[in-house]
Amino acid sequence: MKNEKIKKMLIDHELITFDEKFIYAERAFMAHSAAQWGMDKIARNEFSQKQIDNFGKILMMYLKGRIDLSWHNGLLTLRTLEEKSPNV
Repeated sequence: MKNEKIKKMLIDHELITFDEKFIYAERAFMAHSAAQWGMDKIARNEFSQKQIDNFGKILMMYLKGRIDLSWHNGLLTLRTLEEKSPNV
């Protein structure tokens, strides 16, 4: 059930697109992995409401390309992406 919710959210936000031959999901795999991890934490009551809200914001920032997420030794890590400066 939760996988279907995640898939629907990714499609609704156009984070997964399709054509005749390919599925494009540039940031969807990591987003799905992080969302599943977060939903498991929520199901075990390991997140407060504030943590849930912040986690949702973090996922949206990742999906919009404003931060990067990765796994290191089983921990979800966040890295702020530097703004690209214009070539002068």
